[in-house]
Amino acid sequence: MMMRAPSRVAWLLLVLAATTAQCHVAKRQVDTSNISDDDLIACFAALAEGKECKNILSTPTPKPEKPGCRCVKQWECLDETGPSITTDTGILTLVNVRSICPESFETCCTNVNPNPTEPPPAPTPPNVQACGQLRPQGVSSTFVGFTEKQAQFGQFPWMAAVMNTQVPGTNGANVYVSGGSLIHPGVVLTAAHYMAEFVNNPGKLAVRLGEWDFKVPSEPVPHQEARVTRVALHPNFVPNQLTYDVALLFLDRQVPLGSTIGLVCLPEPFETYDSRECYGSGWGKDVFGREGKYQQILKSIKLPMVQNGQCQSALRNTRLGATFNLHKSFVCAGGQPGIDLCTGDGGSPLVCPKRDGSGYVQTGVVAWGIGCGENGIPGVYASVSEAVPWIGQELLTSHNFDVRRGPTGK
Repeated sequence: MMMRAPSRVAWLLLVLAATTAQCHVAKRQVDTSNISDDDLIACFAALAEGKECKNILSTPTPKPEKPGCRCVKQWECLDETGPSITTDTGILTLVNVRSICPESFETCCTNVNPNPTEPPPAPTPPNVQACGQLRPQGVSSTFVGFTEKQAQFGQFPWMAAVMNTQVPGTNGANVYVSGGSLIHPGVVLTAAHYMAEFVNNPGKLAVRLGEWDFKVPSEPVPHQEARVTRVALHPNFVPNQLTYDVALLFLDRQVPLGSTIGLVCLPEPFETYDSRECYGSGWGKDVFGREGKYQQILKSIKLPMVQNGQCQSALRNTRLGATFNLHKSFVCAGGQPGIDLCTGDGGSPLVCPKRDGSGYVQTGVVAWGIGCGENGIPGVYASVSEAVPWIGQELLTSHNFDVRRGPTGK
């Protein structure tokens, strides 16, 4: 059984972060995006010898795409930028990610505007209070040239990054712990197997919302961070079996919802889904093993749900053996070769379209799997519908919030 957790690599990152706490060559903490385990080990060895770790701790100066061009924000360039798209979050410009500029929202420009005017912030969508509003074209810009596994900026507004504030990275930034999802303006849902060690010390944790590209602070809508004041594990969580692998993080404030921060819907208790149009998201590895690399930009993975009986049969064909029984607190998705969430994606959400088409509902929390993207072997997720009765009681007690009807009056 393989948890979606960066065990050995996490240890390396903590040591690496501590070693480089005084370095100022990167804009954020040591970046794990697009870095393999071997890269991390080589970097750590280089730092221990007093050498520079160029591929991880520095940003190389890009060579111009064309003579005389400069890397500037898209709105600072007078070159022809191509067509735009109008959505409920405003007019989206098309940005080609094949640009070699260091930041995602930059373009290599030959005709820079000497008096540029920064565009207004992306407008708040009219349905900002509605849960599960996936934005497939993104916010502010639509990126072209992406691989099919990368999310648009703001595509999953409920996506959260859980950070450890007690481990300083470069320039004092926090170290990534796990993924999560915003289910209430003051509550994040994540995996219990990550949070067990923080139950008695929740102040070590912070949650980042509206994040997209971990490597550079280029997003036109800044992310928000809130501290965690309480960690609650499902009372039936069993660490060595990962049953009921869900936890709630209660924040020190209710974050304002907007164009890039929104809520995901919760399912009805014990509701089942069989959709083939579900999505997983996270910053974990692209493939399993040492060659796998953590992702700079949030992933978007389309996955079909797999019925539990079929999933159990598939898992019995692995090293788990013919007597393995899949607990009712799990659901499964995937099983297509090379398409999966992976190491480092633990705690991240699996969402499926609601039957009435009004939004997306969270069906699972990334828990464990046998490898990643193995043909015919689905990934295993904590079932949110099984945990909803407990989640609902926690929200009602802490925030007077009824998951069936929304906030209740006194």
